[in-house]
Amino acid sequence: MSVTASSRIGQRVGCSASYNSRSCKHSKSYDLGKLTRLAVDSMCSHLVDTDFLKEKAREKTLEFARLEKENNGARQAAVRQFDRLNIQIAKLVRMLDEDEGDDVPRELLASLKAKEIERRGLEERIRLLGAETNVTTLHPNVIKAFGKNIETLHEKLKRNPDDPGCRMAFGNIIDSIVVHPTGNAKPYDISLFARLSAVMGEFDLFPTPRSNEEIVEAEGIPRISTGRTVSSRPPSSRRSTGSLLR
Repeated sequence: MSVTASSRIGQRVGCSASYNSRSCKHSKSYDLGKLTRLAVDSMCSHLVDTDFLKEKAREKTLEFARLEKENNGARQAAVRQFDRLNIQIAKLVRMLDEDEGDDVPRELLASLKAKEIERRGLEERIRLLGAETNVTTLHPNVIKAFGKNIETLHEKLKRNPDDPGCRMAFGNIIDSIVVHPTGNAKPYDISLFARLSAVMGEFDLFPTPRSNEEIVEAEGIPRISTGRTVSSRPPSSRRSTGSLLR
């Protein structure tokens, strides 16, 4: 979505494809302030519900178990082929070392290159198959602490929706917001997708900001002495990405 209109009372957003190229029939525009409040309230109503979080965690655990069962055979086959390639590559390298001729057979070099490419690909496949089955269990204390953090974030966003720390926290929890088409003058309908790592409690929602001195030391920025003040350039921030949990 992109901004389609701005005024003193706020901004309106709409489907980018419809607004820019008319390639989408979803031409309705939405009050950005209303969408924001609806998204924040929806986040709070769902992510402080312990039963909701437990159910989502259970669904993910079942999904991981299914992936583990499906991927176990594929991972074992990949590991066996990886081991065979290591032996074959070692033999080819030994043949090259023992060859006293000036001309190394092209076929030998081509075979070595092909096997090395296959080995690198198998390495990545084994890593991915293992990552897909990394099961994490939600501890009750984690659920409780996460719910309190969400309530705190909700209250802070209601007081000041432009607070940088709160906006970053919201962006770290919510990966995307889907706005579903509705008729004119009809209530808005949205779906929120939260990051699995956020719900699993794997990150600090409100990290303690570093002091100027710590930023200067970490970034290697020359200090500018002005009495007791240290001037510095804060590091850029990157939005995290991760798995989604509906």
